[in-house]
Amino acid sequence: MTTSTTVDPIVEEINQALAKRSDKFGASLSGPVTASILKEGGTYKSQKFVGGEDFLLKGIRPGKRAQYIIEFEPFDAQGFVQMELGDKQAFEVCKGLEDVLIEILGQDAKLGWSKARSKFLKEHKQAREDAHQVEEVGKYEQNRSWGMF
Repeated sequence: MTTSTTVDPIVEEINQALAKRSDKFGASLSGPVTASILKEGGTYKSQKFVGGEDFLLKGIRPGKRAQYIIEFEPFDAQGFVQMELGDKQAFEVCKGLEDVLIEILGQDAKLGWSKARSKFLKEHKQAREDAHQVEEVGKYEQNRSWGMF
């Protein structure tokens, strides 16, 4: 006995939009998104992104302020390690996915990881600034030891 899976029309639309954009992502996107949204709570089941990391969009659900809230997993340190190591592709793919979702679900669509992402970027920026400051102080100390100040 065969059971057929019905694909949510929104999921189908997301898949098609991502397929059209996959050339823009190049090798970053390792395949089309395969998805199924269950009626209650649901999961948006996913593909492998850069470096074979498995990302699972936990769900698309109505939000209080946003039309939809899209939860992304994992959005923890593991996902950010790639960015910290300079792998911009992971970030670009996420950004591309966000663009597609907003395009389809409307401007109010929000990604669950956007808060975590902005927190990471803020910390990352601070870390860069701190490193730059240490570098500047180091140069000053070196020049002073050479009698330039």
